[in-house]
Amino acid sequence: MFIKTVKFGEIEIDDSLIFEFVDPILGYEDIKNYTIIDAQKDSPFKWLQATERPDVSFPVSIPLFFDIDYEFQIPEESQKKLKIENPDDLLILNIVNIPQANPKLATINLLGPIVINISNKKAAQLVLNSDKYSVRHKIFQEKEKNEQTKNHKEKIKK
Repeated sequence: MFIKTVKFGEIEIDDSLIFEFVDPILGYEDIKNYTIIDAQKDSPFKWLQATERPDVSFPVSIPLFFDIDYEFQIPEESQKKLKIENPDDLLILNIVNIPQANPKLATINLLGPIVINISNKKAAQLVLNSDKYSVRHKIFQEKEKNEQTKNHKEKIKK
């Protein structure tokens, strides 16, 4: 299938990589179908592209790429909507905001994870009720902090 996108022009996508959002992305309730575009193979960032609207796409990533300790419970109602049978079938992505002027100030939304059941192609954006996470968690600051801690521990060992 071919889709038109503002960012990537007309591209061919595999129909099996189209996900139906049973709980839509906040602010985009009219859009139900998205796909994931891997624009740069070695990048930790992918694009969640609406198949119905060329102008709607979100940079997404996985918090683990940035050494962010992240876990949450999927509410029972969402588990039913997504028809989750096996947690290994889940792909968790988070929307990223990357400022063009200074990409090092990029943030990741940890309160609104995208949960995709890859076995049945159902997806949802959850809204977590947690004081532990933020919608604008700095991703590079966390990685740098963890690397500094690691380097400090290595110096102590010597």
